[in-house]
Amino acid sequence: MLSTEPVEWTDDRVEALHRAMFAETGAIYKDWVDALTPDEARAATASLAVRADDIALTLLALDGDLPVATAAVRPALTGVPTEWEVKRVYVAPSHRGRGLSRALMVELEDRCRAFGATALVLETGGLQHAAIALYESLGFTRSGVFPPYGAFPGEICFRKPL
Repeated sequence: MLSTEPVEWTDDRVEALHRAMFAETGAIYKDWVDALTPDEARAATASLAVRADDIALTLLALDGDLPVATAAVRPALTGVPTEWEVKRVYVAPSHRGRGLSRALMVELEDRCRAFGATALVLETGGLQHAAIALYESLGFTRSGVFPPYGAFPGEICFRKPL
């Protein structure tokens, strides 16, 4: 049975899913990363860093006791206090195609509205076609790059009014 619960960003189960996500995206973007200069690589790494203290909510999806998906939000660095940024949406390969990412995103939207958010923003890579399709199907539209992004080639930023 699938369930979703709020947990800490530093929860071991969330961190395990993040490691799996980094392994997967690292392989997808290997050629892009290899082409970066050392300065560009440092800037890209810094833009993707997330401080645990900045995360307002982390959701963990469980299949019984097995952690299978996660997503989080933080106040966006756009300069608009009512904009929140979606971070690290990830579903384990074994559980893809079941609507988990959509369910997590809808729950994040509902909870962000309760926080007083008026919009959600997010960043993803241009080679993550399934993620791009998901965000567009949920009503996100491409927007300009917002801080701290712009250092990594192919970044795509999205925004959705709530």
